[in-house]
Amino acid sequence: MKTIIILLLFTSYTQAQEHNIWYFGYHAGLDFNGGAPLALTDGQINTIEGTASISDNNGDLLFYTDGVTIWNKDHQIMENGNDLMGHESSTQSAIIIPKPGSQQQYYVFTVPAGGTSGFRYSTIDLGINSGLGAVINKNNLLQAPAAECINTTWHNNGEDIWVVAHSYNFNLFYTYLVTTGGVSSSPVISSSVLIPDAVGMGSVKISPDGSKIAFTRNAIPNGTQVFDFNNATGVISNPIQLTATGGYDYGVEFSASGNVLYTTSGPHLNQYDLLANDIAASGIVIIIGVGFGSIQRGPDNKIYAARIDQNYVSVINNPETIGVGCNFQAEGVSLGGNDFLRLSTFGLPNTVLSPVFKIKLDNQTLCIGEVATFSINPSTTQFESVLWEFGDGNTSAEVSPVHTYQAAGTYTVKLTAHRQGITKVTQTSITVSPIPPITQPANMALCDENHNGTALFNLIAQNAPILGTQDPNEYIITYHTTLEYAESGTDSLDGNFANTSNPQTIYVRMEDKHSGCYATTSFDLIVAPEPVIAMPDNYTFCQGSTAVLTAPEGFETYLWSTGDTARIINVNVPGNYILTVTENNNGSLCESSKAITVYVSDAPIITQIHSSDWTDNHNTISISVSGSGNYEYSLNGITYQDSPEFTGLESGIYNVYARNKNGCGLDIDEIMLLMYPKFFTPNGDGINDTWRIKHSWNEPGLSVTILDRYGKYITTFAGNSTGWDGTLMVVRFLLQIIGLLLKGTTDASIKATFLWSDKYYYSISNY
Repeated sequence: MKTIIILLLFTSYTQAQEHNIWYFGYHAGLDFNGGAPLALTDGQINTIEGTASISDNNGDLLFYTDGVTIWNKDHQIMENGNDLMGHESSTQSAIIIPKPGSQQQYYVFTVPAGGTSGFRYSTIDLGINSGLGAVINKNNLLQAPAAECINTTWHNNGEDIWVVAHSYNFNLFYTYLVTTGGVSSSPVISSSVLIPDAVGMGSVKISPDGSKIAFTRNAIPNGTQVFDFNNATGVISNPIQLTATGGYDYGVEFSASGNVLYTTSGPHLNQYDLLANDIAASGIVIIIGVGFGSIQRGPDNKIYAARIDQNYVSVINNPETIGVGCNFQAEGVSLGGNDFLRLSTFGLPNTVLSPVFKIKLDNQTLCIGEVATFSINPSTTQFESVLWEFGDGNTSAEVSPVHTYQAAGTYTVKLTAHRQGITKVTQTSITVSPIPPITQPANMALCDENHNGTALFNLIAQNAPILGTQDPNEYIITYHTTLEYAESGTDSLDGNFANTSNPQTIYVRMEDKHSGCYATTSFDLIVAPEPVIAMPDNYTFCQGSTAVLTAPEGFETYLWSTGDTARIINVNVPGNYILTVTENNNGSLCESSKAITVYVSDAPIITQIHSSDWTDNHNTISISVSGSGNYEYSLNGITYQDSPEFTGLESGIYNVYARNKNGCGLDIDEIMLLMYPKFFTPNGDGINDTWRIKHSWNEPGLSVTILDRYGKYITTFAGNSTGWDGTLMVVRFLLQIIGLLLKGTTDASIKATFLWSDKYYYSISNY
């Protein structure tokens, strides 16, 4: 929230009431107390050129003069109010100022026509004759000879007054300081550019803020000069020459801001832009019409132009506007009555529209909720009491109050100050504008196409939702990275902005072009990641059936490379498929794709079983299959493994299983792992009485041949026979035992031989 500082200065853009009554010309007058000027028909002035008039703080007439005669508020000649040494044909024959420090006394300064009688002043005291006043001294000489121009402004101390006149036939300004002690007799002397001729016609006006002086010369060489004026020292400097257009320059006036200057030259009304780089070149003719005389800014800040021998005065309604937009109105205000009874001549009242202190705004427009700080400048001015009336029902007795307006509108701010028995009143209008209605827009979201969390956002696209139905030509919308930047209106972003964090908050400032009032809001920039498609990379279907491809739920749209837009599709052709999905992220549809491979799968066919046997429990089986698919293997039909290799097997009969993992069928086969017995006992007890290879009965084509240790054939039998009962071997064994006994071998020797013979049997079985 910004703070508006409102200073009370003598350089104000608004007027008090002291100059609300004008008398001029041929019995002409205007009353500004109602706002728009109304014709007055009671004036006694009948003069060709300059006049002056003064009212009290309420706008009630005090007295007026043509520089020769003073009339009181009852339109009677004031006591001792005759024979002032101004002149009816002096451009600015008179000007009235209050005496600093007094509420009763005033000074009337006069200048002659032709210059000889000089620049003089007279003193009026309104405390005499029941308020009708009297001239208590008059025609005090300050400078002679003098030109026909005079004007005043306030010293920057807010109490004293400068009175500026020009020499006759010399290029010199004389600036006199008026204080509570009276009129100084030692002027500040400055040089002008053009020297008035022997006639000395011309005008001097001082800008409302007391910083510039304009001086016209109605002779050859003619034209207007603009100077800087130092209202602390009274020095006039830095002349700028403006050339007259269409004739000699006569009248001159500043706009209320002091930025635009108007001059008259015969039938021409001219305008200059004092803010232009080349002020002289900025000059234009606003209108060429009936002859113009003096021009004077009114209490309403419009500029009024005297029209020679006309029953009206012209008005510039918008004097701050450069060009014809200043709205010149030829017959601006009627002077009323018969055309021959009320006429404008060359002159208008030479008024001082800069009282001791006024309200000056650094910013003429406030916003609802903004803090306005009022103060008095210069700060050295001490008042016994002050009363601020803010126009909204609130008041303050502080010298520098702070006030905040809560509603839009135009308010009249009035200050009444008291010092040493003197009451000073001033007022101004303050416009309080509304805060622009701003709509917070939705967050902006873009997809992370760069895969780095950044994206390029078109911030201007947010203007429309921020404005709503409001006219975009009435506002300035800027975007900022911090609220502080938005509040100050600095470091605005380009329309296209790449986020620097994710998410990132952007702050918006929406400012009214006319009032400068603004509002702020914010929104987020979001860079959304690409959608994640969580589904298998591969699918398999059995020959003669279909594969069901199922995409995850929750996406906005689905599109398969087949053209299908359903989330789930069936396919019966192997190959590569592409799925593209979109996901809604804060209104932004982000897209992602996934490649999927579909395979066809067959039932397995066992083509070969490889085995390694003839051990007790270290036998192996290896299965070979044919077919397209993903297979698994088992020896019991219950427990499956991915490897077709089985190890650590005992001898025996095995069913071998090969199964498609996708349920596309299986194949079964049988294999035997063979092993021979290491012994047998053919003793007729029914236990191990015969010897044959285990499980060989399943191999009817198997033929087993028994040889003794010397390679002599003993017997042969088929795999499916009952085996060998050992008959021939027993006979030989018995013969050996008999031979041992005949040799006298002991029982122990026979036993050992038997054991050896048992080894022999084993050897036979191992052969």
